[in-house]
Amino acid sequence: QAGSAAASNTSLTGFVGHSVTMNVEHIAISDDAVGMPELSVQLEGTATRTEIIVRDDAGNEVRRLSSGPAPRGNVAVPWDGTDSRGVRVPPGRYHLEVRATDADGNPVPAQARMRGIVDAVDFSSGAALLRIGAAAIAPGDVVSIR
Repeated sequence: QAGSAAASNTSLTGFVGHSVTMNVEHIAISDDAVGMPELSVQLEGTATRTEIIVRDDAGNEVRRLSSGPAPRGNVAVPWDGTDSRGVRVPPGRYHLEVRATDADGNPVPAQARMRGIVDAVDFSSGAALLRIGAAAIAPGDVVSIR
């Protein structure tokens, strides 16, 4: 078992230097890195309003990111890792709540996504995480790699 886990962990280092796109519901922010991956929303239909609400572990709203009308597909919703006052958020785990509605106010199925270059693979928490700037994401959330 230990040899299998080590081989699996070693194979994750192949992500380093590559651009990955991943589905995300949570993001871990560290204090020892700089930069944020690109944040977007994958829409399953046309939306007149799209937003991502960033919440801390206690459920408090940290930042609300909005985008105007958008067609089905991937829509950029930039976040620089700051709160609503423009102050960098402290290290921790953040939940990304996606809301998208059509012209009639009906929900549009949507998924938060992130894209960035993998800087490192972090094993310090006991679970492997891909480091992309200040963000850390589970490898199982990756939907594409380039």
